[in-house]
Amino acid sequence: MRGLTATDFLFVCAAFAILEMCSGYSSGGGEAQTCDALYLCGRTEPRICPPGMDKVQPPVRSQNYSVFATTYTSSGATQTSEYVPGELVNIHVNVLHKDMKYIGLLMYAVDSTNTRVGDWDIPLENPPIFYKPSEAPCRNKSVMHYGAELKRYRHILRFQGPPAGTGVVTIRTLLKQGETNGGAFYWPNLQGDLQLSEGSASSTSSVHWYHGLPGENCHSVCQAYSGTCDTSAWPKALAHGAQSFLAAVSSRYTCKFPLLSSCNTPHGDTKDFCWYRDTTICSTTTVDHCASCTAGARLFCPCSGTNGAASIRAANTGTSTQCGTRSYRGRRQLHPLLRTQPQQVHPQVLAMPSTRTKRSLQRATLPLFLLCWHWCLCCCAFAVS
Repeated sequence: MRGLTATDFLFVCAAFAILEMCSGYSSGGGEAQTCDALYLCGRTEPRICPPGMDKVQPPVRSQNYSVFATTYTSSGATQTSEYVPGELVNIHVNVLHKDMKYIGLLMYAVDSTNTRVGDWDIPLENPPIFYKPSEAPCRNKSVMHYGAELKRYRHILRFQGPPAGTGVVTIRTLLKQGETNGGAFYWPNLQGDLQLSEGSASSTSSVHWYHGLPGENCHSVCQAYSGTCDTSAWPKALAHGAQSFLAAVSSRYTCKFPLLSSCNTPHGDTKDFCWYRDTTICSTTTVDHCASCTAGARLFCPCSGTNGAASIRAANTGTSTQCGTRSYRGRRQLHPLLRTQPQQVHPQVLAMPSTRTKRSLQRATLPLFLLCWHWCLCCCAFAVS
């Protein structure tokens, strides 16, 4: 067996450098990924494909994928063809064939002028599954896969309707199936992209649900919105367990599944899990949910007299020092349901070596530097040996 020559050694080093240079592209994002669900890697020359994906088949409509919308009611998830301005609606992405799981997703909503509208609420995941790219042209208006692992057969994404007067919106969706530089792109729904018409709030109720600070009771939560806790709203919200709870709060808040049950007042935790009161196992003793509180829990509270004021969430430095008391060591921030900055990347993921920032740098300025750096190191190592 012949020894490793200088040419062989340098060739191997160069190959590793090129592989590192291209490593960021299979994980979503990228300068060459135009955030365009219609023309990416299309059939028309020249094909605009991300580096290392030139062998992927152009997108076609497929019966193996379904995208549709639902809202939560007291009887469960109900399919809908409407969105309500400012409220959240479920967008389901289902795989209908056992061998057709996808690795990549791009989704966004456009109006009649093809302008991106609305927003997306992504719950905390560690590691993340989807995120909202901030780079142009996505600009926090699109959802994309975070990594290239196989996705589940069913995912639910949460879309917030654009302002009143927008009209019909179209949900553009592009799925990538198969290996990174292979397989194909697909558009779901043989009948075309999902379209949602503009609707109006299904209820004219004066009660609106808000999310409190850790340890805060609902009297204090509602007072922060210049309202009062409405005790008459609790029976309906608790009547049918998880379904009633989702019907009450889901138009404003996103809960990470699975839902969890307890015998406390419905609340959320720091990981975006939500807890509902399970009336089938809890005591039937009357509970004053407006006055009760649970240490560390962020209660969901029905408030009247708020006129539907925008929901707000305290900054990380905000806290409730004791039950029923709201205090802030930091500035209160608007919470437009869509946590654009804090939730693009899970805080714990920011410390991971393969963060979105690192990949952006790789794609922008590092490729040539890495190639030269590896080449120099290999030359020096060979010279020393």
